[in-house]
Amino acid sequence: MASNLSGDNTGNNNTQSGEDFIVVEDLVKYFPVRGGILRKVVDWVQAVDKVSFTGGTETGKQLMRDASDNVTRLTLELGGKSPNIVFADCEMEAAIGYVQLKKLPEFLKRREENANTLHSKLQDVKALRLPTVQEGCRHSWYLFTVKLWNGNERSRDTIVKKLRKAGIGASVYYKVPIHLMPFYRRFCHRRLHHTEEAAQTVFSLPVHPAVSIKQVEYIADTVHQIMA
Repeated sequence: MASNLSGDNTGNNNTQSGEDFIVVEDLVKYFPVRGGILRKVVDWVQAVDKVSFTGGTETGKQLMRDASDNVTRLTLELGGKSPNIVFADCEMEAAIGYVQLKKLPEFLKRREENANTLHSKLQDVKALRLPTVQEGCRHSWYLFTVKLWNGNERSRDTIVKKLRKAGIGASVYYKVPIHLMPFYRRFCHRRLHHTEEAAQTVFSLPVHPAVSIKQVEYIADTVHQIMA
């Protein structure tokens, strides 16, 4: 549960009276800060074991005093413009995810732009097999994974090491195929040659939204130098 300390549930602001209030959203309860904000909140919600507060210094001081009286864990971030109390049962992951989902279309667009740029600049590197997108499909570009033609695990790892030394976050994901993991070996008593070859010869280059086009070009140039 997150409760707004900046005004009431109608959006009105109480700053003119010089009084800070908690708004407990579900029950629409109001607790004046100057009367001992945390003691009143703890009386109302017995399960509270931690309070995280973002807001004004004076309210923060009052919270510190009340937290010490109640032996309640307290985290303060003072000076914020949108003061809140975040209770221990607040679904923070869900709240973050809800906000991030709104950004998903832009994230996917940036990934696609980076992947297309990198793909076009690496087409002439004959030693690499680049990822492809089937007609009628759209790729999320969660990873931009390339494969070494006629390579092996040792040569692949050498390339990745050089890329990382150049400041590029190249990575090898899933180095051990599932059927070779200790727990699953008992269920598979045969070799999966294509799977094992892929695990030894693929690596991924960064195309996430934080990568700029200039950085993508640097990645491509560095790959050219290493693979020359």
